[in-house]
Amino acid sequence: MKDMKSSIKKALLSAVFFLCLYGTYAQNIVPLGLKIGDQVPDSTFNNIVNYKLSSPKISDFKGKLIILDFWSTGCSSCLAAFPKMETLQRKFGDKIQIILLNSSERKDQILGRIQKYKKFIPGVGLSTLPTVYGDSKWQFFFPHSGVPYHVWINSKGKVLSMPLAYNTSEENIQKALDGEKPLMVENLDFKARQGYDAWKEGLIKPAHPSLKPIFYSSFFSFNNGMHGGRGEVIDTLNQTIRRFSFNRPILEFYELAFAGTNRMLVEVKNKSQFELPLDRNKVDSWSIQNLFSYEICVPLKDERNINQFMQTDLNRFFGNLRDIEGNIEKRPFNCYILIKTKDGLLKGSTSKEEKYIKSETLHKWVNYNMYRIPYAFMDEIDDVKTLTAFIDESGVNKDLNLKVDLEINTGDLKDLSKVRESLRKYGFDLLQETRLLDVLIIKDTKKNNN
Repeated sequence: MKDMKSSIKKALLSAVFFLCLYGTYAQNIVPLGLKIGDQVPDSTFNNIVNYKLSSPKISDFKGKLIILDFWSTGCSSCLAAFPKMETLQRKFGDKIQIILLNSSERKDQILGRIQKYKKFIPGVGLSTLPTVYGDSKWQFFFPHSGVPYHVWINSKGKVLSMPLAYNTSEENIQKALDGEKPLMVENLDFKARQGYDAWKEGLIKPAHPSLKPIFYSSFFSFNNGMHGGRGEVIDTLNQTIRRFSFNRPILEFYELAFAGTNRMLVEVKNKSQFELPLDRNKVDSWSIQNLFSYEICVPLKDERNINQFMQTDLNRFFGNLRDIEGNIEKRPFNCYILIKTKDGLLKGSTSKEEKYIKSETLHKWVNYNMYRIPYAFMDEIDDVKTLTAFIDESGVNKDLNLKVDLEINTGDLKDLSKVRESLRKYGFDLLQETRLLDVLIIKDTKKNNN
């Protein structure tokens, strides 16, 4: 279970990263805008603070690399990145000028919201960098449907790049100053620039409005014009259900297709195709190779079969492209099984404060929902890599309102004798036996094993 949870955790972390990577949605989108290579109009930055001029123009920064950082108070990753941007400004000094742009909020609104955030996020605050408030024309020049959104303007006032925010790094800035073109995926943003919302309209669009597709599936290579994410849309008029995943890693597709299977083992030679690089400068090249989009549409009456259809699609596509496949297999597990032996021994808590205390010699729950306690066992015991599993057969998940006090006199929940001794006081027991359990196995195909 640890490996599956580790995979899910990585997927969630990836999801968080990709959300930051593809942005937080904004409103009031203006289509078209300037493209790479276009000359930026010599417009004024209105409502600017932290700068020596009250209304500087693009031409006032001639000879410098200008980096526009669009942000909003609703974007926590934007606020968290302010110190990094300040560090970059100090590092490169007069060679660059970073300007923070909030084109949709007034300064008084921002100050009020930041003040509220300080109660929950210690250290949060505004930047010392030049900051522009409520100047909407820059949204017109550089339309975007999410923030953070970065625009690089070269020393001659032309658009150099519109990269994903994490690409604004010391290494890439230095390359740009040296006259090189850093390898960075451009933030194309179909929704903002072309009015095309892939979430709403889908990836497969009929050539004529009278054509109504009712059964199809298709894969697409990485395309940064779409935000990452996934979802389902039910069309009651045409009686179809459409499932889509945009710019997602391979394992996430298998986790979705085999939903309900909570254990997964990856047994392939090339694991790097599943692992996001720690070096952010390598993320773009990895994404181009290892992120995909997928869409399937089936008649509504076949909704229960959509996972099976997806499983077949995945194995056909990735079997051909990467020589891998995913299937459910039975594997023998060393199982720790929680059971209930007696009623009436577990009493409701009289405490008002909820606590969970964990040490080398103790696990203690005070005023805790009983149905949540087995998850602590699962976290410590379940490990698909060692074929060890925790199974809850106690039935405590049926009573969602029972709050209890429970104490286990050991810090190791695999210490069977001490755990059993403690549990029996409350009418529970922990058994150990070997069982065959379902596991999602991602492995190389026979072709790749030759």
